[in-house]
This record gives sequence, structure tokens and C-alpha cells, in this order.
Amino acid sequence: MKTQIRTVLVVLLLVGSVVGPAGVASANSPEYNGSVKLNGQVSDGSTLDYDLGSTDGVENFSVDITGVDNTVTESASGSISSGGSASFDVVSDQPPTNEEITLSAPYTQRNPSTSGTISGSGSVSISPSASLSVSDAIVDLSNPQTPDRVFDVDNFGSDVTWDAGPIYTGSSSNRLWIEGTNSWISWDSPAGTIERVEIDVDANSNFDASSRVSVGSEQSETKEITGDGLYTMTFDGGDMPFDAPADPKLYIENPKDSYLIDEARVYYKNPSSVSVDGQSISPTGSTTVPISSGSESIPIDVEHGASVDYDISWTETDGVADVSGTVGGSSISTSGPLTSPVTKSVDLSDGSNDVELSYSGESDALSYDVSYAETTETTDPSININGENTGYTGKLGSGETTSLSVDPSWITNGTNNVSVSLSKPSGGPASVADISYTHDTTGTIHTTTLNSTTWEESYNVTETYETDIRDTVVNLPFSENVIEIDSVRMRVNGGEWQYPPSWGLSGGNLGVEIGDVNTGDTVTVKARGRKVNVENGQIDVTKTTVEGDRLSTEFKIVSADTGFGIDVGRTSSGSNLHYLESSSWSSDETTKFDGSQTLQLPNAPTGGTATVTTAPIKVDPLAGDVYVEWASDATNTEPRFHVKPGDREGDTVSYAFTSGVTGTEYSLYSESEGIVRDSGTANSPVWFEDDDSQETFQILTESSSSIETGDGGGGGFFESPSSAVQGAAQQAAGIMPVVDPIWVVVLVVGLIGGAVAYTERRSPTGSTPIYRRPAVGLAVVVAGGLTVFLISPTTITGPLQTTLGAILPLAGILVLFGGAALVWSRRQNNNGGSGGSQSTTEKMVALVPLRRSNDEQTGDGATDDGWFK
Repeated sequence: MKTQIRTVLVVLLLVGSVVGPAGVASANSPEYNGSVKLNGQVSDGSTLDYDLGSTDGVENFSVDITGVDNTVTESASGSISSGGSASFDVVSDQPPTNEEITLSAPYTQRNPSTSGTISGSGSVSISPSASLSVSDAIVDLSNPQTPDRVFDVDNFGSDVTWDAGPIYTGSSSNRLWIEGTNSWISWDSPAGTIERVEIDVDANSNFDASSRVSVGSEQSETKEITGDGLYTMTFDGGDMPFDAPADPKLYIENPKDSYLIDEARVYYKNPSSVSVDGQSISPTGSTTVPISSGSESIPIDVEHGASVDYDISWTETDGVADVSGTVGGSSISTSGPLTSPVTKSVDLSDGSNDVELSYSGESDALSYDVSYAETTETTDPSININGENTGYTGKLGSGETTSLSVDPSWITNGTNNVSVSLSKPSGGPASVADISYTHDTTGTIHTTTLNSTTWEESYNVTETYETDIRDTVVNLPFSENVIEIDSVRMRVNGGEWQYPPSWGLSGGNLGVEIGDVNTGDTVTVKARGRKVNVENGQIDVTKTTVEGDRLSTEFKIVSADTGFGIDVGRTSSGSNLHYLESSSWSSDETTKFDGSQTLQLPNAPTGGTATVTTAPIKVDPLAGDVYVEWASDATNTEPRFHVKPGDREGDTVSYAFTSGVTGTEYSLYSESEGIVRDSGTANSPVWFEDDDSQETFQILTESSSSIETGDGGGGGFFESPSSAVQGAAQQAAGIMPVVDPIWVVVLVVGLIGGAVAYTERRSPTGSTPIYRRPAVGLAVVVAGGLTVFLISPTTITGPLQTTLGAILPLAGILVLFGGAALVWSRRQNNNGGSGGSQSTTEKMVALVPLRRSNDEQTGDGATDDGWFK
């Protein structure tokens, strides 16, 4: 929220003013005619008090009020699903201005890929997935390879079978005997195109034989084997490679003679092209293939049984695109992905405004932030002067002035109390006004400038003295919530600013000792007070907030040591949760509530700047302390915050939601446990109660998605707060009042006294000590229990709830078995037990307490008037 700095100027021409000097004057102090002038800007609750030593010369009394437009920037933010809607209220006396909406959403791109080798024909399966778009796949091919084989007699390989003559072992290598037409070698290989075969022959130099090879029906040319060497067998003169089947069998024919071979080599033809998804490309080429989210299969077919390496990559994009809809009275739209925040101008009106947007891409991912300037006009200004009221009903436009009806008789000797009232708007900025309060008087001239904001208050006082005064003290009446004075300076007759001899703050009043002054001296004193206490560091406030507006104060860190924080508990917004709206560093702030409120900033650097604001959440620990942190994704309409205990866990904490709609039911929902901790109906505000256990809370309305209610516990007969005994305990705690202690005393004395009197009447005097009489003991126990219950009901109902929850299941079992045992016992007695036969009448008499003789009487009811005569 942006705020405007407003300065209240108060010009006082007073006699013996509270803000004037105090000291010892000369015997004949002259009087000077002057006037009282209070000029400046005021808000609801402003007070302008001054003192007059005499009402002599009070005349020309007037109070003028001039309208002021107080304009601040407000915002409404949240997240919205595609096709969804949200609403917010604008409260402004004038049409809102500077209306904008900023749309943003997470935008991420991934570049997954897969690679491998494919031989012959096959396909590659991929599973692209993206909420917004999937690009075409890029297929890159490389490293084409043919399935050539070299069969070394020393090591054929595990996939090779053969049938030929014996293997001869020699000094250097093994050799295979080839003779006739049925020697063959077979191996595992995909179907492909064989181009040539080579055999490495070991034979004498005078060897002379003819040989050829064949695969299936394809035969090579015939070669004359004339000795050692490598012989190449081509097919059809080398012009006609042939397609060989999978798992081929190579025949080596030597019909005329026999020889030995060291190796046989089979070479396939290199591919000239590869088919990728029906597109023919080079074995080292690249192409694109259209794909979409889901399962995709890309076919790849390599010529001649060869293999190629492939690398397939694509881009997946998550995010939001093509936003369209209405905001207030405007239509907006964007084109393409929302890669960064987009700001659009909109038209808003006073009252409720709707946000209705649709978009493609990821659901529930679009965030909006609407900003606008609200203006509050001066409304119903009134002044109370020493108990007399005067005012104006209605609104005053900016610069419009009205004169109020006043009477000089309202002015009194001594302190004159002047207070200002302005109507509080239902929302938006506070109502302010300019005031001109004047009347003539007789006295000394004083000029005072007061500047009061949410965090600071400062005075600039100028005094012109018409007589010599010794030991002069200037008193500056700061607000009671000013904690400390961080700057005091003075100067005489326009000279250099200097520190005064001494000063002290007591009860909001700052006394500044300026020493002796002479006739005609003009002394200026300026002082600044802080309503916040900076712990382990120093700050400068660089942008202030008008008292009454929502906090939006900017500060710069002058120094920050370990444990740096800002205690804001004494400010007007001290009970609201504070957090950093923005900062120049990566902040990790948390707020400690312990009767006050300290915004702890562990990562704050010297020189850093930040803007602090408040959330619509109030926190009140009933005892101890608690740490609360505003969630980074929270909004004022959807509050979300984290809680953790302080020095001890289990302290009771009250939370209030201050932005609720009156009459609406709200719940304090624990995201950590998935249950509702408390609920209530908004009535300025709505309060919840829970302990300070570590968890994350969200404020939800009854219209929110289905949620579980309870306290996170359960088991036995009491699994939720709606169970009978727990509900009764809660009702009892709510219905029973906290009784005035005097009536508790009367009740206790009456119960115990009545018991004593009763036993005295029924017992001979002194026959039994009072402390041994059962009726008196019973009365004491009952009185004690009632005392505890009437003063603190939950002391009884809380443990009772827990105890019953644990013992009722066991009690039910005991009653069941006890009842069975009683029935069995009665049956036994009726049938005649070990005690012999007795009539029913005799058995009943045996159960009745008999009256004792007087010699046996030792307690209550021991006279002839006992329970049974």
C-alpha cells in the first residue's frame, strides 16, 4: 500500500503552555498581545490541547475546516482457476484511479531427452508430459554401423556354431580344417545386406585348389587358392550385394582339396539412408517429429541391417497461456504463454468488482494482483472544545472550507482540550481534514510543528522569550505509545544545531533542559520519538504511514547485529501480524508474540531496505509466547500462516481474522493435521483459539472444500469434538459462569455449616468429633469440588473428558461381567446356597442396616431417629 506523508502544523501563541518553557522569570514579566493558532492536518481522534494562563483578550474565535482528499493505493490479490471468478470491494468517495491488474503464473521449461542404438528396424517410446505445450521431437542420428563379423578360430564367440573339419592347434593360433562342400559357420545377426566375405587361408605355397562361399542360395565367385593369404569372395562380381536372412549360415566350399583357415570375415553394406517416422534421412542426419503429451512411439528403420545411434530431445512447457476475461468493467486478454508478469489497465468502480478469467495450460496456476487508488473525502468533521461540540455534517471536497459555529465562552483558563472527530469509512484510507483554529489572547509567542505517523512522532518547537528565564525546560507532550526518543537537538537564534544539556522521557512527556535564556532569544528544539523499539541495531524510516491507514512503512537498516528485530507492539497496529511486503535481501522473517510483537529479521544486512505491512490476522497468546510467520503465497482474502511454539509448547493462543464478512462462518483449518481447529461467525472480527503447536493454518469459509473437523485426537468413545461427553464438557465450560468469589465463600460456609448443625442435632453433645462425622466430610468434599468448578469449569470438565474417554470402554466390559456374576449369584441363593435355606424376606432384612443400641452409637444417625427404627 502506498501512503502519503502528512504533517500536522500547530502554531500556538499561549501563556504558560504545556509545550512552552518552564523556569524562573523576572519579577515584572510584561504581557504581549498575540493569538492562538492551530493549523494543520488532523484525523479522527487527533487532540490539540493547549494552556492559557488567562482568558483575558480571548476574541475573534474561529474554527475553519477544509476538505482534504486522502488517496492511497490498495490492492486485491489471489489465485484463480480457469473459468473461475473472484471479487473484491473498492471503497472510495471518488472513482478509483490508476487501476491495473498484474497477471502472473509459474513458467517452466524442461528439455528431456533419450538416446540409444537401434539395429535394423525398431521404435523408440517416449512419454512427454506438459500442461501447456510439447515441442516437436528432434531426432539426431550418428555413428552408423554394419553388423560385420570376424570369426577367429581362436575365439569364435558364444553365438557362433560351426561344422567343419577338426581344429588344429599350432604354436601361434588355432586353425579350422576346410574340406568338401559342407563346412559352415553360423552366427546371430539381424537380416542385412552382405557385400563380401574374406577368408584367411593357411596353406603351402605350392597349394592349388578352387574355393567359394555361399549364404543360402547366394554363391560367391570361385577363387583359386594358391597358398597363404587373405582371399576376398564377392557376389556377382562385386556388383550385387544380397539380402541375407537373420542368423545366416556361411558355407565355405573346397571340393577339390582341403586347407586350413585362421579367420573368416563377413562384411555388410553400409546404409545410405534411415527412415525416421516415415522420413528418409542420412544415417548422420537430423529431423523433427511431431509429438504431444502422453505416450509416443517414433519408428526408426535402418537399411541393410545396420545400426545407428540416436538422440531424441524435446521441450516440455508448464504454465499459463492465452488469458482472457473481464476485470471490473474491462475486458482483457493476453496472447501466448505468460512467461513473465503482464500488467493491464482496467476500469473499476466503487463497490464490488469481479475478476473472471479463462486460460489454457496449468489449472489453478494463474495469480492476479489488482492495484488501484482509493480516495476518502473529509466526512462529518466535528470539534470538541472543552466538552462543547461543533461540526459539519456531510462531505467536504478537496479545498472546500466550512466555518464551524463556536463561542469564545468555551475557552477556559488552564488546559483547553480540543479533540477532532471524523467519520470512519467502511474501507479505504482514513478521513482527514485541514484545521484552522484561532483566537486572540494575551501571552508569549510559541510555534510548534508536530509530525505524527504510525512508527514515529516528532516535534519542532520554536520559542521567542520576552524576559530572562533561568533553568528553562521545554516540555513536549509525545503520545503515550512513544517508547524512546532517538534524537533531540536545539539551537539558539538560528545558530548551529547542538545537543541540549539533558532531557528525559516520562509518561510520554519529554522534558528538554535548555539552560538560561535572555530576553529576545529565539530557541528551537526538535525531537523525534519512536513507537517501535529496534533491537540489536538501528534503522532510518524512509517512508512513513499516516496513522489510521494500513501500514506500509519503508525503512533502511543503519546497523544490524545478531538478534536484530523491530518491536512493533506499541504501535496502533501492534496486535496485527507484521511481515515484509518487500525487501532488498532474501528475507526469512518471523514474528514473536509475547505480550508485545517483535518482527525478527535474522538475515537483515546493514544497508538493506524493506517495506513492512500488516496482515488481517491478530495474535494474542494468553500465556507464554508464540512465533507466527505469514506464508509467502498468502493473500488478505485467503490468509495462511505458520505457527511454532516459543519457550514451551502448549500455550493457548487466540487468533482473529479482521477482514471477514460479517455474518459469514469461518474456520481455522490446520493444513498440517487436515482438520478444523476452531470456527466462528465474523462480527468485527472473528476469533479462534488453539494452542501454539507447530502447524500451518488457513482461514476458510463454510463454502470451502470438504474438510474434517476435530482436534486431531481420537480413539475409544470420543473420536471427535462432536461426541457426547466432550460436547457436554464444552457446553458446561461455556454455560457455567466465573462466579464472584464472595458467593463461592457463602456457598462453602453454608454447606459445611449446615452439615455440622445437622449432625449436632442428631448426635448427643460431644459424642463424636466434628472431623470424624461422615456428613461433615462429605460436605467438605462437595464444597471443594463446587468451588473449583464454579471458579474454573475447565479444570473439572477437561480431565473428566479425557478420563471418561479412556475408562468408558473398560467400564462397559466390567458392567457386563458384573451383571452376569450378579445374576449367577442370585440363582445360586434362590436354589439354596451354603448358608442354608432362607426366605426372601429374611434375605432382604439381612441387607438392611440395623439400629444399634445407645452403647454402640459412634456416628451420625445413631439416635432412635436413625435411618431405620
